[in-house]
Amino acid sequence: MFLDSKAHLLIEKMDRGEAVIGALMMSNSPQLIEIMAYVGFDYVIVDQMFTTVGWDSLGAAVRAARGSDLAVIARIENDPWYGGDQSGTSARAARAMGIGCDGVKVNVYSAKQARDVVEATAGWHRNPHVITFEASEFNNPEQQAATSILTVPSVESELGIKETPEILAIPGLRVFGIAMTDTSRMLGHPLEYEHPEVWKFVDATVEQAAAQGVHICAGTGYAFKEWDDIAGRVTRMHQHGLKMIFMQTPEFLFQVAVTDLLKRVRGALEA
Repeated sequence: MFLDSKAHLLIEKMDRGEAVIGALMMSNSPQLIEIMAYVGFDYVIVDQMFTTVGWDSLGAAVRAARGSDLAVIARIENDPWYGGDQSGTSARAARAMGIGCDGVKVNVYSAKQARDVVEATAGWHRNPHVITFEASEFNNPEQQAATSILTVPSVESELGIKETPEILAIPGLRVFGIAMTDTSRMLGHPLEYEHPEVWKFVDATVEQAAAQGVHICAGTGYAFKEWDDIAGRVTRMHQHGLKMIFMQTPEFLFQVAVTDLLKRVRGALEA
């Protein structure tokens, strides 16, 4: 039905070895969500970490994607560098699932926080404003909810990177995230996404994850500003075993496109 999670669509494609392509979004725009669904993105990550996106806006994003195959994933607010193991993180993750998101991405401080988030999102509270079961059937929706989770703990802090093997071993985890920009910075090569040391970390993580049946989620980064460069970056990421790949924000892609367009328009006028 229209309230069902779309997480399984992403997981099934990745299990077949295919890449799923998304984008990180930083705007309060249901219309932009509809456009992303129309043009064929597999998923969108709605950012609550560094934006004005609140809970009402997140709910509007979920509803804008209904009737399409676009999965909506919330990157919830958290501080993976200085926040420690905040107890509120797991509550925010559970709330995003309750609103109807197909998954959550959490930039975690530690393996303990990752475990807490995975456990918190495994409950039955999905779209609780619509009760689709009888009391005698309660166990079924609870089990369904537990098997339709797309919880993506991501690392970018020194401790998170160190505890990556422990995070990958969390029972039930299907996707793990590498925050490429800050990971490259923590490895001493800021924005050098294809530096040998960065690829070394990525390749080792992909290998460890594959042994646990876990896929890797990562973004292309901000260093690529030509369409062919972005496409090439996505291709190389997939060749290195990354399956859940997101391009930088629609806002960034708009900036890249319109910067070039304006140059062409002004050049044509001056010709």
